[in-house]
Amino acid sequence: MKKGSFISESGDNPLISMHESKKLRIVYITKNFPPLPRISGTQKYATYLCVELNKISDLTVIALDNLPMDQKGKQTEFKTIRAGQPFAVKAVLAAKKERPDVVVFGSGISSSFWLAPTLFFMRLALGSTPFVLHQLTEFNGKALPGLLQAGSQFVDKIVCANNSLYKYFSKPAGNKAVLLLPGLDLSQFPVRENKKGKKIRIGFFGHFHYVKGPDRLLRAFKQLQLPNAELVFSGIDYEDGAMLKQMQQQIKGMHGIAFLGTSENYLQLLQSCDFVVLPFRASGSVLGVSMAAIEAMAAGKPVIGSNVSVLNSIIEHKRNGLVVESDQQLADAIKLLSTDSKLRWRLSQGARKTAEEKFDIAGSSEKFLQICRQTIKK
Repeated sequence: MKKGSFISESGDNPLISMHESKKLRIVYITKNFPPLPRISGTQKYATYLCVELNKISDLTVIALDNLPMDQKGKQTEFKTIRAGQPFAVKAVLAAKKERPDVVVFGSGISSSFWLAPTLFFMRLALGSTPFVLHQLTEFNGKALPGLLQAGSQFVDKIVCANNSLYKYFSKPAGNKAVLLLPGLDLSQFPVRENKKGKKIRIGFFGHFHYVKGPDRLLRAFKQLQLPNAELVFSGIDYEDGAMLKQMQQQIKGMHGIAFLGTSENYLQLLQSCDFVVLPFRASGSVLGVSMAAIEAMAAGKPVIGSNVSVLNSIIEHKRNGLVVESDQQLADAIKLLSTDSKLRWRLSQGARKTAEEKFDIAGSSEKFLQICRQTIKK
């Protein structure tokens, strides 16, 4: 049995039922999927998961059809169907035609108000086909229990991408709700020790958006004026680049701060950092656990993160990173990790260990497959 797989209720019984031995026909519905041009943590995780699921199941992915013209017709290693808008309607109708054993809806819906009617329609279209909700993103604001209870009755299982989502769903949905953190291919993130005697490099990875808080990091770094540290921002514009333009104006004449956009050498840039800072203001619409945080830990980089659900689900204070509440705590944490090499090393070790224990996509995909199997009536 591979690491991370479920142990069957039959214990050491070597017999495997025909139901367990045949490849499950799974349709996975996800709005954002490569080669869409927009980079997001949700898209990355869906890709990692589907690549692994394809190895152990008969997988079809249904995604949004808004590809650039030069990317039309490109093949993936599994069957991909492109559906138009309204996406939930066209996607579920396309899924029904595939005659799957299980349909999974990888939901990026961040409002509990819209989740229930969407699941209701999808259930009507699917009839008795087993139906799994994979809630990928956090809700914007507190979800109403009544709406979650209404939505829960239309699905057979709810896979929650962080602790907060699991708490939301576990009461109205009971044992339908399960917790499964996002993952990645750890082999793509080898740990490399940074050379000694150079400047400390601090990294930010993600969208230049108010929710992600890159302006908070810039303000703290300018306040500290650390003589032996530099700051790099790697990410994409948001809202016509308003925040990025404002931040670039604020550093005119300053040294040691660079905006690198979406670097093709992203992994090398991440590995060159001594630690990563993610000063999120909120969690709404973000992957259940920030992919930037997962990737940093996989590369053995400590993470300084805000006390929000998409970060505090995995950052353990002074074990694999530092959790901060205020702007002053953020500045203090940056100064601490920039000056204490022993702490940086210890947190680096803890970060990689966390990734190995929690984020191995091979193990979590097997757990996901087992969850799908549990929805089939024997």
